[in-house]
Amino acid sequence: MGALQKIREAGFNIALKGDALAISPASALTQNQREFLKQHKAEIVYELQVESTHLFQLDKAKILAYMEAIGESDKEIIAEVLYECARNPDKLYWLLNWVDKQLQSKLPVKFPDDRRFCTECRHLRNSYCTKQQFRPLDDIPRRCNDYGDRIF
Repeated sequence: MGALQKIREAGFNIALKGDALAISPASALTQNQREFLKQHKAEIVYELQVESTHLFQLDKAKILAYMEAIGESDKEIIAEVLYECARNPDKLYWLLNWVDKQLQSKLPVKFPDDRRFCTECRHLRNSYCTKQQFRPLDDIPRRCNDYGDRIF
């Protein structure tokens, strides 16, 4: 449950007034609720901004499905993406095209990976990296500015 929903379920009306939050009835807020609002202000502001913009439900549903497919669960990031798409038609158009391509492929979304295993590098001699001067454990791929394709 998002911070905005939590405040609303506690019986408060909340809106944006410029950059500030307007809450009523403010006199009914407890100290814990005031602290919660301070800690989650950015998230609440984004959620209110997204609510106030006009983003078609189908577009929003596609974007949310994509965010779920890539494992994005940070509510602030999701709200910011939705807000930016609602504000900027060019960003929305680009993202919807990307989302359509990714979700239609029915494969897990993969981003380009520039990491390599040290055993793939021409600078590895007798299990020793001549550029970085260490013996790598080749159990994880790494990013290395000195990487060189192995020449066979």
